[in-house]
Amino acid sequence: MAENKLVRGTMMLTGATLFSRVLGLLYIFPFTAMVGQQGNALYSYGYLPYTLLLSLSTLGIPMAVSKFVAKYHAMGDYKTGHRLFRSSLLVMAITGFLSFLLLFFLAPWIAEGVLPNNDPTGNRTEDVVFTIRMVSIALIIIPIMGVIRGYFQGFQSMGPTAISQVVEQIFRVSFILIITFLILQVGDGTIGTAVGWATFGAFIGGLGSFLVLFYFWQKSKAGIYSQISESNTGAEELPLRGMYKELIRYALPLSFVGLAIPLYQLIDMATFSSAMTNGFGVSDGEAETAFGIFVRTSHSVILIPVAVATAMSVNIIPAITRSNTKGAIDEMKSYITKSLQLILFFTVPAMVGLILLAEPAFAALFGMEDYVLGGHILGMYAPAAVLFSLFAVTAAMLQA
Repeated sequence: MAENKLVRGTMMLTGATLFSRVLGLLYIFPFTAMVGQQGNALYSYGYLPYTLLLSLSTLGIPMAVSKFVAKYHAMGDYKTGHRLFRSSLLVMAITGFLSFLLLFFLAPWIAEGVLPNNDPTGNRTEDVVFTIRMVSIALIIIPIMGVIRGYFQGFQSMGPTAISQVVEQIFRVSFILIITFLILQVGDGTIGTAVGWATFGAFIGGLGSFLVLFYFWQKSKAGIYSQISESNTGAEELPLRGMYKELIRYALPLSFVGLAIPLYQLIDMATFSSAMTNGFGVSDGEAETAFGIFVRTSHSVILIPVAVATAMSVNIIPAITRSNTKGAIDEMKSYITKSLQLILFFTVPAMVGLILLAEPAFAALFGMEDYVLGGHILGMYAPAAVLFSLFAVTAAMLQA
């Protein structure tokens, strides 16, 4: 029964994540047609620092809440998990707001580091500042939303997370395409203005997702409070300080895992243009075109097979935690084996296909402009899909 619940939850999250990834890929076609690869590079200049600050502001707490709640629910203690959930909401609200302020006021310094030459063939420094500040607003709401998702996942209820992911992506993508079209085609605005407003779609998507989660909370809270009233352990048996000590022990490894990819992408952002311009003598515009292909278009393609791993890593933590808490070692081994089999079954054929068909795939998806460079980057980048997938799932297994 528990295994069937794992499979159902995994398939639900996989479907939602795949839909989100595909939608996140499909919108890049019209978006790239409107803003070009340099516009994609500008979008990344805002999004990559935002992703790093998001990881720092949450510190792995949403996923740790999922593990914490699953552990105490397995022992029949629903009250402790709920107390931690309520406290974590306040903590995430504070850290999210502080991260927003930090990113907002650091924007000029980041822009100067990314574009030290301020070459007229590339993006303008002021456009980078505007883009970073627009996306930073999402830090106010996204960490809170992550805790709510983690709480539902602790119940092994994956529906709220899956549906909120889909709604978040629909809201975000719709806003990006509509606002970009209005600014460039109707309002005759600049690419810098359009891309800056496009990154504000992260906040719009987060707001839509939050409303969905709030609906599920209102729908489920009667049953949740009923379980809390029948909890086996009183709230006084685990003080808040002890709860946070345990939570931090869970969250620190999660935060290191969450920081790994954003950190290396941020290093790429800080060094790519200067390495290309100073080391190879290309213009800022050419360097930004290559960076846009690398960090946006090619990255989006390889993340589609990684969607399976992402869904699995979210769902495997509470499932393995429950098995470990109950001492069901064989059940836990079964979860681990099936997870790895699923990951390799989906990602290895996808990697081979992308390597063999990199140029035609890039041309078919993003047009003939820059397809030679784009195909070369995509083919070299394809093996990372398997590594990203294994990284996400094995890290989740160790944490659980």
